[in-house]
Order: sequence, then structure tokens, then C-alpha cells
Amino acid sequence: MTGSLQIKGDTYYMVINTKNAEGNRKQKWISTKLSVKGNKRKAEHQLNVFLAECGEKGYSEPSKVLFCDYMVKWVELHRKNVQPKTHETNVFNLKKHVYPFFRETGLTLGNIKSETIQDYCDLKLSEGLNPNSVIRQYAMIRTALNHAYKSKLIKVNPCDWVDKPKSKRYVAEFYNADEIKRLLALFRGTSIEVPVFIAAYFGLRRSEAIGLQWSSLDLVNGTLTVRQKIVRVSLEGKCENIISNTLKTDSSYRTLLLALGYSMKEIQDWLGHSNYKTTADLYSHVDPRNKGKMIRGLTSALGEN
Repeated sequence: MTGSLQIKGDTYYMVINTKNAEGNRKQKWISTKLSVKGNKRKAEHQLNVFLAECGEKGYSEPSKVLFCDYMVKWVELHRKNVQPKTHETNVFNLKKHVYPFFRETGLTLGNIKSETIQDYCDLKLSEGLNPNSVIRQYAMIRTALNHAYKSKLIKVNPCDWVDKPKSKRYVAEFYNADEIKRLLALFRGTSIEVPVFIAAYFGLRRSEAIGLQWSSLDLVNGTLTVRQKIVRVSLEGKCENIISNTLKTDSSYRTLLLALGYSMKEIQDWLGHSNYKTTADLYSHVDPRNKGKMIRGLTSALGEN
């Protein structure tokens, strides 16, 4: 096998010369996606890498499987690598968005182009989909194509030339002290009073609050440790509660404590975070005795006895 660089338009192409089973010469043009100006060395390197890889495993024609069908197989294959809730989200995005779009294009895995993936992202944004949702879908497509690349089903990952959508900062709304008082009063005496109370005081997610067990409590030292969560997932028309010990380490519960005069570092320690983006010192710790001060502050603010 031999190869050379040729210019078509303003782009470098790798021209690959091979022979088929009958010994007939066959030539294939493959775009480097590199413009001519200032990219000659990069194009030469890409050609050399391509020839070296093909020399090790032999050149193969691009995969003929439809890209949409490949995505279905990949999502199921990837299931073991992600949390159940993440898999549920992947399945939803695949069925609702990714599969219908790429099914319509009729493109195979071997012929998927960066332009088509860019068109997909742009279309979803124009349809009013949240940019963060589009980013998750793009990330799913990119990871799937990385798997195809490592499996030598494609020569390059076309997502390398796609402009990822810009994320939209999530701004949550928080209850103030009066609103939390009304919340606790509303659920007082009900079957879910305790989990609501715990969530309000400790900033736990719903899945973390309902995942608590008696073993989570240390009545001697007066502590509560979150070790697991319970999430509800729906797949193939069936709902199931799943216990998981993989927990998120960040939280948005901070407004009320800040309003009461506590520092970010105190709140980070109170909520049990391993790190906090805006905290310069990631590894220092608040004196445990200050947690009592925070309990008293919250109790006073909420009017609890």
C-alpha cells in the first residue's frame, strides 16, 4: 500500500493506492479535514499514521452498517459502563432525537461526516432544545464514535471537527427561610415528614433522602452519613427502584446558609462535598464543632425547637 497527499479545493487529501483480491489497482481519496495553508506537516503526519495503521491491520472498506443502527447497539453495549439513570437518559435521547434524524440521512457508520453531526446539533438548538441537552446528545455520539474508532471501524472520529454547543448555566431557584418554614409545616404529621425535614436541613437530593437507613445514623456522635441512593428508572415500559452507592459530590443547596452568614467553606463541609469549584482551598476542613453552630443557626432561622 502506498499513499500521497493531493490538494482538492483548499483541503489536503490522502490518496491511498491499494490492490483488490484480483490484484487490480484501486485508489481512494480520504479528506484530512485540513486546509492547505500552514497544515502541510500535519497532513503528512496524518498520512504517515494512516499508512502505519493500515500496514498493521490491512486496509478495510468503511463500515456499511447504518449509523443509526450502530448507535442502538452502542447504547446497549455501553449500558454496563454508566448508572441506570444515565442509561435511561441515553435511551430516551436515542429514540426521541438521534435515531430519527440519522435514520432519515441513511448514512452508514463509515460515511458519517462532521458536517452532518454539526447539522444535527444546530437543528436541535433551533428547535428550542436546551443547549445542555444537546451537549449530552453530542457527547453520547462522540463517545460512540470513539468506540468505533478504537474498534477500527472508522479511520477518524468526525466529532473532532464539530463545534460543540455552548453550555447554558443552570440557575436554580431556592426556598428562603419563610418558604422552608411553610414547607415543613405542610408536611408535619405526614408519612414523608422525616425525609422532607432531612432534605431541608441537609440539602439532600430526593434519591439520597429515601436511600437513608438506620445504619446511616450515629446517635452517639450525632451524625448522619449518606452512603447510597435510590433512583427510579423506566426502561422498556417497566419502572424499577434501583439502589446505588455512587453519589454525586456537588450540590446547589447553599443560599439559605449563605444568607445566615456562613462561609462557602463551612457550607462545603456541612454538605459533605469533596470539592467546590469556587473554593480556593480544596483540602482544608472546618472544625467539626462549627456544625453545631450551623444546626443552631438553621434551627433559629426556621423556628424549630
